[in-house]
Amino acid sequence: MLTLGCGILLHSCGQSINEISKKELWKGVYVMKITELLRIGSDNLDDDRYIFSGINDIRIDGADNIYILDRKQFRIQTYSSDGHFQRTFNLRKGQGPGEFQTALVFDISKSGVIYVVDDMLRRVSSINQEGRITGAMTLRTTPGNISVGDDQYVYLTAGIRDAGKYEIQKYHFPDGKLVASFCKSNEASRLIKRVGGIGEICQDSVGNVLFSF
Repeated sequence: MLTLGCGILLHSCGQSINEISKKELWKGVYVMKITELLRIGSDNLDDDRYIFSGINDIRIDGADNIYILDRKQFRIQTYSSDGHFQRTFNLRKGQGPGEFQTALVFDISKSGVIYVVDDMLRRVSSINQEGRITGAMTLRTTPGNISVGDDQYVYLTAGIRDAGKYEIQKYHFPDGKLVASFCKSNEASRLIKRVGGIGEICQDSVGNVLFSF
């Protein structure tokens, strides 16, 4: 079963690292009340549309449709806002053009294009709503999470497995040109190893980039 809920700790790279260290936000007890809004899944093993083997990422598009990446089954399933199955985007396994070695995370642009991160191949591929690969670019460091606003630029948490190279990267898509990198390795980035995960990144309504550890 999949239950939708959310919790996030935001960090600004403009904030003093010493201030962050003194607070030790990963310690202590924090209470959060979570209310279930929707559950997607089934105990009926004959209905493959509602069976998940390994959910790795979830996104919601501008029309409130729910996209679920099942890394083990190499597919992205889409559901309506009330949980009814819509369609499947199958991801081909391999290392060639249009194929994926791993499907780590994804995001959806304002126009509905899906951008899938392959951390093993260090590649981001775009998929249109017809399920066709429309572009791809190779990254200079191991990618983590992704945020896409329009169909020109993508932001990535990068260098997850590259010691001392953690940073936020902005690429022009699909030519793979690195436009900017910021929030480079510092004490805050080392906390990732302590709390686990690849961090989360997103953009607000005016294009500010938010990320978490």
